Amino acid sequence: ALCCEIASQYHSEMGHEYISESLLDDALNLYTQWGCDVKINSIRSRRTSSMQSLEHRQKKQLSHREGTPSAAGDDEDFRKPADLIDFISVVRASQAISGEIVLSSLIDRLMKVVIESSGAENGILFIENENLGNITARAVSDGESIRVLRDNTEIDESLYPVSVINYVKRTWETVLLGDATVSPLFSGDRYIIDNRAGSILCIPVRHKTGMSVILYLENRLSTEVFNPSRMDVIYLLCSQIAISIENALNFEETNRIKESLRESEENYRILFENIQDVFYRSDTRGNVLLTSPSIFRVFGYKPEEITGVNIADIFYYNPEERQKLVEILDREGFVEDYEIALKKKDGTVINVSTNSHFYCNKKGQIAGVEGLIRDITARKNAEAQIMAEKERLAVTLRSIGEGVIVTDTNTGIILINRVAEKLTGYTQAEAYGRKLSDVFMIADSRGKNLCDEIMNDLLGSCSIIEIESGLNLTNRMNKNILIALSASPIRDDTGSLTGTAIVFRDITEKQRMEDELLKTQKLESISIFAGGIAHDFNNLLTGILGNVSLCKHNMADKTKIQKRLDEIENASLRAKDLTQQLLTFSRGGTPIKKTTSIVGLVMESAKFVLSGANVKCEYFIDDNVSTIEADEGQMNQVFNNILINARQAMPEGGIINIRIHNEKTSRTDDNSGADDYVCIKIEDHGTGIPKENLQRIFDPFFTTKDKGNGLGLATTYSIIKKHDGSISVMSEPGAGTSFTILLPASENSINNIIPADADGFSGNGKVLIMDDEDIILSVSSEMVELMGYEPVAAKDGNEVVTLYSEALEAGKPFDFVIMDLTIPGGTGGKEAIAKLRALDPGVKAIVSSGYSNDPVMSDYKSYGFSGIIVKPYKMEELRRLLRSMTDEKS
Repeated sequence: ALCCEIASQYHSEMGHEYISESLLDDALNLYTQWGCDVKINSIRSRRTSSMQSLEHRQKKQLSHREGTPSAAGDDEDFRKPADLIDFISVVRASQAISGEIVLSSLIDRLMKVVIESSGAENGILFIENENLGNITARAVSDGESIRVLRDNTEIDESLYPVSVINYVKRTWETVLLGDATVSPLFSGDRYIIDNRAGSILCIPVRHKTGMSVILYLENRLSTEVFNPSRMDVIYLLCSQIAISIENALNFEETNRIKESLRESEENYRILFENIQDVFYRSDTRGNVLLTSPSIFRVFGYKPEEITGVNIADIFYYNPEERQKLVEILDREGFVEDYEIALKKKDGTVINVSTNSHFYCNKKGQIAGVEGLIRDITARKNAEAQIMAEKERLAVTLRSIGEGVIVTDTNTGIILINRVAEKLTGYTQAEAYGRKLSDVFMIADSRGKNLCDEIMNDLLGSCSIIEIESGLNLTNRMNKNILIALSASPIRDDTGSLTGTAIVFRDITEKQRMEDELLKTQKLESISIFAGGIAHDFNNLLTGILGNVSLCKHNMADKTKIQKRLDEIENASLRAKDLTQQLLTFSRGGTPIKKTTSIVGLVMESAKFVLSGANVKCEYFIDDNVSTIEADEGQMNQVFNNILINARQAMPEGGIINIRIHNEKTSRTDDNSGADDYVCIKIEDHGTGIPKENLQRIFDPFFTTKDKGNGLGLATTYSIIKKHDGSISVMSEPGAGTSFTILLPASENSINNIIPADADGFSGNGKVLIMDDEDIILSVSSEMVELMGYEPVAAKDGNEVVTLYSEALEAGKPFDFVIMDLTIPGGTGGKEAIAKLRALDPGVKAIVSSGYSNDPVMSDYKSYGFSGIIVKPYKMEELRRLLRSMTDEKS
């Protein structure tokens, strides 16, 4: 309004009455909107005088048009009739523009008025505003109508001379080209060349608010279109353009602010009406000024019931609490999560948490207190229940006799009860937050740490893990405790894993008592076993002695003597087998290994055991089964024992399935480090083994047979273990039994050369025999003598060395030396071989012993011996050994 008034005064002083009158109308309208009565009356009085002056000027112009002479002094106010009409129309157009307040409509009307009033064919309006960005509008006239095209993006540069627009933007000067094609500055513009633009006018309009407006006009048909009289009109319109656009922008911004304020108020209303907590505002004396509707749900009051009521009078259960809250507010200016007990309308006491602060008036003075109140009664009750539950749990954990440790999902310790404190040596305070593996150090019997492995399995599978034995806990004092353990996952209501619980107990005393009981049971078994062995040996000795007596009485009958000798031999071989079983089961019986085919051993045992029985074998053997390193005699015992049990389990006959194949596996009970094994599975379809006996079948002396001695499967288990293998059993009563044996595979192959038949072999030369038993010296000497050798006897190793040295010096060396491994109180073969090797590196020495536990027996070549023969032995065995050594020697 003020701008229009000032502009009106300026144009009045310049003699532009029509422009002045138009601007004065604008000012009057704006002051009327404001309600400025003094200004309105002042403008109306000035307008009356202005109108009288305008009428006077119009009469002069009309008299001049009719040829009426006028005074010379009136020539300064002379205007042509056409100009007068233009100015009147422009004033009206200016009024129409100023009356439009919507930006989009304003730009449409503005562009049409400019094209109509300026004589231009086309026009473009460029507006730059920091709030709205760039706005462009293009007006095109076809002589009958004017189309206005608006866009918020840049207009295609092919629609206007870019050089002209850039010049105006840079210099902020008006460019007026009567004929653009001959302009020295712009005639080279591509747009001017292509469109042969005639008249061009580009006017910059800058408003004091910083908004920039550029009006571009052109007429391609005529030159010199924008003459001085039209320029006055255009300048007038430009002054109105900037003002009107600014007003429209302000109008839009005002509407935007109003809409934003309306939305904000609506959001606040929705929030205020639906907030779950209670919002309140009080004055400095504590009188309630405002509350949210949620106060009814929390306290039972309607907002209008307590407006004006003092807070202290109705809410505080304990008045002292309000004083504490006020003191904190005075000191801090606010309270956060302050918990307090308040009363509801019905007198019920509830627990609440409040966040409150002072608020100030426009002068910055404290006007009162406002804040939020939250009902936390349910939470406090739940916390009380949890605390009570924790206390009950703590009492329970303290009273039980087992250790309990609770961890989070990262194995950090949360809780440890008193028994666990005693067993581990760590208190609850010391253990809390530490890793379980730092406090609960458990290992298996081989010393392998199992804590992390068990926790990984537990957290990974989320299933219960139970270990009843075989765990050692090393506590803080480095004391080892045998424990049993059960570990379980802990889940919340949603089923998510939240931690683990480990329950364990000290079984050291229990294990000691079980070991004592087992020892007692073994002693009882040994007592029974000793009687059984004595009975077996007495039977064998009876057979031997009885047959010897019969031979003496039947010296003349060779047929009867031969029969008795055969029985003596069989009884002796049975005694040998019984002795071998005892050695193998005991700490002796070290296997004398060599590369062999497991297939051949199994089939040989099956043929021997099942001969004449109503049971047969079916074989399922893979191609290229690996060889093994084994003691053939001991492995024969293994398969004999298993096959005998299988045959006895099927008294009505049946089939035994034998499966042999190579297998790759990693065994946790294996110390051999092997991955390649030969698997032998022997399955019968007999009566099966009761579940209560299944875990004891490998125990020494355990037997369910009337005539059994409990050594068969115990010996089998011992042999397999000494071969770095494993044996397991599965059985179902009535369905049969399956034994599975794993033996490390060998990389060696079997020598396929078949040894020559030793029957009828006879040699020549001398054999030195050393033993401390005269009967063995006598029998062995007679055996080698029958083979064609000259025997020489020695009682100990020293005598052997002396005799061997003398024979070397005489040039009559011994072909073979057979030495007992150990001589009680003297020098045995183990000591003598080193001396013999020193005398003769090529000595052919054979070690002989009835005790196979000595490492020499399992690795005789490393000690310098060339062969081995195990007592007791037959002449055929000694003959085969000497024959093979003779072949090697030759």
